[in-house]
Amino acid sequence: MIEQKKEEKKPEQQPEKPKEEVPEKPVEKKPEVNPNALYKGKSKEPNEANSEGITGKEGDQGKPEGSIDSKEYLGKGGFGDGLSYSLAGREAKFLPKPSTNFSENGTVVVQITVNRYGKVIKAVAIDKGSNTTNLTLRKLAEQAAMRAVFNVDTDAAEMQRGTVTYHFVVKN
Repeated sequence: MIEQKKEEKKPEQQPEKPKEEVPEKPVEKKPEVNPNALYKGKSKEPNEANSEGITGKEGDQGKPEGSIDSKEYLGKGGFGDGLSYSLAGREAKFLPKPSTNFSENGTVVVQITVNRYGKVIKAVAIDKGSNTTNLTLRKLAEQAAMRAVFNVDTDAAEMQRGTVTYHFVVKN
């Protein structure tokens, strides 16, 4: 005998109605001020922890016999008279002035390469710091820089780079 299964009737499912979504109101967040970002003004009390210099180390940078008010941290400085130099740890023994055969004002910075014995072995006028492209001024500055002499330093790097800056001023 074959039995027939009766199919059970499932109640018809009605499609679900979409629920009405209630839009949430965005919560307004008040701006917060980061107190570390505020300038608190100059300290009124002297603070021993304030170091001065560019080395990133504690303490003031400079030489014990140097000027307490100086803000110059590197090099020996210039000699005035229209020229100055920067060559770490070295002193200029002879910094010649360029020829006066020029007819334009300008500043020329010359990058120099100096050996351990203080001799300038290369001098090239560079744009950084210079305010003229006048070829005459640049050549005069390079020629003068090649004649410069610095102190001997056998502990220095084999080749050391620095700059010599020349200020050309036409006298009337």
